Amino acid sequence: MKSLFASAAISLSLVTPVLADDHTITLTYEIFEVSIPHSDLEDCPPSMNLKGAFCRLVMHADQFHVYAFAEDGDQPLVAFKTFEEDEVTLSLK
Repeated sequence: MKSLFASAAISLSLVTPVLADDHTITLTYEIFEVSIPHSDLEDCPPSMNLKGAFCRLVMHADQFHVYAFAEDGDQPLVAFKTFEEDEVTLSLK
């Protein structure tokens, strides 16, 4: 049970900017890629209404968390959305 709370706390803390020595640290794809187990999504969910972004999926318990990063520059996190199990359709190729 402790690991579930720890994972949730880590996921939530990475979504918000963190202050370090009075500087804001933004979650970039470079940090996300090596820090959080995830799956690449071919397209971002239409309900996120994003342009110029790519998305990654993190599955935890009965929820699916989608992280969206800007396609250009340092690729900062630009959006985040949680989907419940009944909002997701799985398609395998």
